Amino acid sequence: MTYITHSQRQKKQTFVNNFIAQHPRLKDFGNFYLDEIGFSPVGVPLAWAIKLSHVLCALCLLFNKFTKPAAILTILILIAGIILVHFKEGWFVVGAGRNGIEFNFLLIVVLITILLPKGLKKIQQHNFYFQANTIFSDRY
Repeated sequence: MTYITHSQRQKKQTFVNNFIAQHPRLKDFGNFYLDEIGFSPVGVPLAWAIKLSHVLCALCLLFNKFTKPAAILTILILIAGIILVHFKEGWFVVGAGRNGIEFNFLLIVVLITILLPKGLKKIQQHNFYFQANTIFSDRY
């Protein structure tokens, strides 16, 4: 059985306090942006939820577990980000543009490709079979 000394516990608490709870980019995004657009009491927790969902969904996709729910959740977050943050900045992310929707659009297309590996062809064939079956079953 190992025991954690007081100094080890203090180092862990310092790491959690300085890095995780007080991360400057997430805190700024939560306080200065999300609070300004109407998410006032929950700006920082919402920023953390977005970031943690991105990390967890990336791990799910990496290890090929729960890929469909992870892709759908990430697509929903990216669409919300496009609507709330990136749309007013235009299309381009780099160059003359700043903070545009170009990269989010690319990620959404990649995630749709993961969701539908055979494309819409399989869905269309299934619908055609179903429609053809019902048409011919009415005649006989």
